[in-house]
Amino acid sequence: MLKIAKTNIRENIFLLDFETQEELTSTFLRFQEFYESPEFQGKIFTLQEYKAWYTKLKGKFSYYTDWGGFNIPSRILESFYKGKFDPLSEAEKQFLDMFKLRKEGLT
Repeated sequence: MLKIAKTNIRENIFLLDFETQEELTSTFLRFQEFYESPEFQGKIFTLQEYKAWYTKLKGKFSYYTDWGGFNIPSRILESFYKGKFDPLSEAEKQFLDMFKLRKEGLT
């Protein structure tokens, strides 16, 4: 289980602090790329499909060291909550669980 510190820095804006850059980037990869990728934006895709595309684009899979931070709107998470991205990684499940109460309107 990842250790992720969650800080509410403004209304509906959260800062997540991960222990390592790889934990951060591997957790956010599909959320971020579903949001903004030139190839995968708005599409359902597996991690393997993304890795193959990124490797072809860059010559190697360097995503985990290429990026240092991410910003996504909460609406991006809906497809993940609805089960369209199946299977989810354990990190993705943990991330979604952190915001589940907000999703359900309980906080």
